[in-house]
Amino acid sequence: MANLTKQARKRARNRVTSHDVARLAGVSQAAVSRVYRQGASASAEMREKVREAARQLGYRPNAIARGLSSRRSNMVALIMLRQTNLTYPDSLVEISSSFSARGIQVLLFSIETYDELDDTVDRVLQYQVDGVVIGGTFNRAQRRAFDDAGIPVIYYGLAPRGAPYSCVDCDNGKGTEWLAEQLLSAGHRRFGIMAGPKNGAVARVRTRMLEAGLRAGGADDVMIVHCGYEYENARHSFANLIRTTRPLPDAVAAITDSLAIGSIDEARENFGLDVPGDISITGFDGVRTGGLEPYKLTTIRLPRKRMAAAVVDLLIDRIEDPDLSPEVRLFTGIPVSGQTVGRSNHA
Repeated sequence: MANLTKQARKRARNRVTSHDVARLAGVSQAAVSRVYRQGASASAEMREKVREAARQLGYRPNAIARGLSSRRSNMVALIMLRQTNLTYPDSLVEISSSFSARGIQVLLFSIETYDELDDTVDRVLQYQVDGVVIGGTFNRAQRRAFDDAGIPVIYYGLAPRGAPYSCVDCDNGKGTEWLAEQLLSAGHRRFGIMAGPKNGAVARVRTRMLEAGLRAGGADDVMIVHCGYEYENARHSFANLIRTTRPLPDAVAAITDSLAIGSIDEARENFGLDVPGDISITGFDGVRTGGLEPYKLTTIRLPRKRMAAAVVDLLIDRIEDPDLSPEVRLFTGIPVSGQTVGRSNHA
């Protein structure tokens, strides 16, 4: 390739464009675009020529300009509730990676409580994103704001009943059924359910299904304990359950792994209970921490990679074709036997 000419150096001091790169590399401007557009075809020789010219000129492709020319921002918003549970970082990584692989940037909006959602919706709209993924729920007014802006929404988890949106979720029914069978077949008859917050959509569904499965299997007693999703909430609520319940429950079924892990630590450290010798504890989600040696939690692991890929597919499809009907994709969780369910002392 020819050395950088005096004229090229002068252009480099100003704003360099893809046309400048094309001239120096001796290729068309369309070829330069293909090199920098993810997923587009370009030979190795073409890529080398274009990138060498870009290096000499100090050229960097302008993603915002590309978005303006295509009437898209190539950005999506991911709204996650920080307190949801320990699955937050794992889910975030999988979803973000899946979008990045398709050449789409993710703007993360992380909120503490649903009270922040109104302000968050306003901020999301200012970025003119192409679509939204939410790990939580919108109220009617918040949903309408995206409808009015023509921005498709995908729920990562349960969509509100009757909401015209697509969602990707784990099959909570099959997961809770397996967990109930594990506890009942071990001879347990008195149960506590760490149910999470009353206003949590997933919490309500999993709690209802767990209770139904346990009672249908002959449970003598099922106590529902509502608390926040955080680890410390789990410890405090488990302690209250143990202090106030006589006789003690044989087992505790937590609707998330974070609640199960908090319960296990509290049982061992402050009550001297052996898990699973004195009490069995199960979770749901399959987070990495639950698989570590201190826990080896019996749980349901979410197929996160497959769920993340489905989120991306659904959203991109609806960005490209806004008239597509809502779609629900349920994924069967993976049972993890673990080491936190033991035979009941009363069996």
